[in-house]
Amino acid sequence: MKLGLRSFCHNSRATPMQPNQLLPMARSESVIIQAIPGETLVFDQVSKQAHCLNATATLVWSMCDGLHTAGDAVNRLAEQVGSPAAADVLATALGQLADAGLLVSEPLRPGLSRRRMLGQMSASGVAAALAPVVLSVTARTAQAQASALPPPPPPPPPPPPPPPPK
Repeated sequence: MKLGLRSFCHNSRATPMQPNQLLPMARSESVIIQAIPGETLVFDQVSKQAHCLNATATLVWSMCDGLHTAGDAVNRLAEQVGSPAAADVLATALGQLADAGLLVSEPLRPGLSRRRMLGQMSASGVAAALAPVVLSVTARTAQAQASALPPPPPPPPPPPPPPPPK
């Protein structure tokens, strides 16, 4: 079976990802992970960012364990999103996970923009809802949260001094 990993482009420091190449490792230190139905929530304790991974991004991230290859991931994604777009979905998911700081090592950057990947997915009859999505928000510190509150009202003025004796 031809895996179609040509969509993994290479940057100036890398070569294209091969089917037998191991996926980058997912971060496991300083992150809190909570799986909920249909998605995974990841809080990065270092950057103070919360990330929400949809089911497709979660599948890719779970395979970034040092044991799975790009070929393994494409085959698993082909079952979920359809064979023509699986390599593109993998490339996009790895790029988003890297941008969110959820991978230990930098993957090879995808050769497709998200828009182009979605176009190819829709042309092959694959639902756009299966595209990988990593949403990130920064958690504010307690001090920053408190600074958004209005200041307390000023204390009442002191009573006027008593009149001088006559």
